[in-house]
Amino acid sequence: MTSVPRVWPILAWFVVLGPRVAGAQNAWTPPPKSLGLDLSYQLGYGTKSENLEAPVTHQYFIPDVEYGIIENLAVDASLPILAVKADAGMFAHGSWDDGSYHAAPTDLRSNIRYRIPAAFLSITPQIGGSVPVRDYETRGFAAAGRHLKAAYFGVNVGADLDEYIPRTTVQLLYEFALVEKFKEAGPEGEAFSQNYSVFTALIGHSIHRFSMFAGIDYHHQHDGIRFDDFGSISMNLRMHHDGLLIERIVLLGGGASYSIKDNVDIYASVRIFAWGENTHNSSIFAVGGSWDFNL
Repeated sequence: MTSVPRVWPILAWFVVLGPRVAGAQNAWTPPPKSLGLDLSYQLGYGTKSENLEAPVTHQYFIPDVEYGIIENLAVDASLPILAVKADAGMFAHGSWDDGSYHAAPTDLRSNIRYRIPAAFLSITPQIGGSVPVRDYETRGFAAAGRHLKAAYFGVNVGADLDEYIPRTTVQLLYEFALVEKFKEAGPEGEAFSQNYSVFTALIGHSIHRFSMFAGIDYHHQHDGIRFDDFGSISMNLRMHHDGLLIERIVLLGGGASYSIKDNVDIYASVRIFAWGENTHNSSIFAVGGSWDFNL
C-alpha cells in the first residue's frame, strides 16, 4: 500500500467557520518523534449578514505545530492571529465596526489524537480544548469570536483507497464542541447553549508531488437566537446577539498542495460559502506552507 497523499497541511485548516477556526483535523498521525510546523494565511470576505449589506474582511495568520509522541499518537497546538475590518455604515453596533482593521490573537487550541488502524481504514478519536488568550471584541460585524472556552470531542475516519483507486483517500469527521455559556448578556444570554457540531467530508488524490482535495463542511450551532426572533426578544439580547446566534453554515471547495521536498509542502485552497442562516456569507481563500522534522 502506498503512502497517504500529503493533504494534511491543507486539512489542518480545512474547517473554517465564519470568523472561527477549528484545529487540526486528520485521520493519520505523524511518525514518532517528528515535528510538523505549519504557517498559513487565510483571507475571508463576505458582503452581507442575512439581508443587511455589510462587507467584512477577515485576515488570519495561523501558526500550527504538531508532534508525533509515539506510534499513532500525536498532539498539536495552534493560535490564530486575526485582523478584521467591517464597513458596516449605519448598521455598526460594535466598537470594531468603524471601517478600520483591528488585530488580535484569538483562541489557543490544542488537540490530542490517537489512530486506530483497521485494514485500509484509520479511525482516529481526538479530544482538545481552546481558551482565549486576550480580550477581543465580541459584538458587531467585526467581532473576532465569542471569547469562550471550549472542549472538543471528535472522531475522524480515513480510508486509503489505493487498492481500488490509486493514490486516493477519503476522510469523514464529526466533532462536538462543549462550550461555556456566553455571560456578556447576563442570565438571559446564559440560558442559551453555545454547543455546536462540525461535519466534514474530504476526498484527496495525489499525482507525484501534487496533491488535490475537494470537500464540504457543515457547522451546526445547537441553540441560540435567530434574526427572525428580533421582534420578540429583549433589547438586551438584541444588543448581544452576535454571541448568541444559532449559526448554520455550509462551505464547499477544494485546493492543492505541492511537495517541494520530502519534508516541505506549499498549498492553496478555497472554501466558498454555499448556504447559511443567522451568519455572514464569508468565503475563505488560503495559502501556506509546512515543514516536517525528525527529532
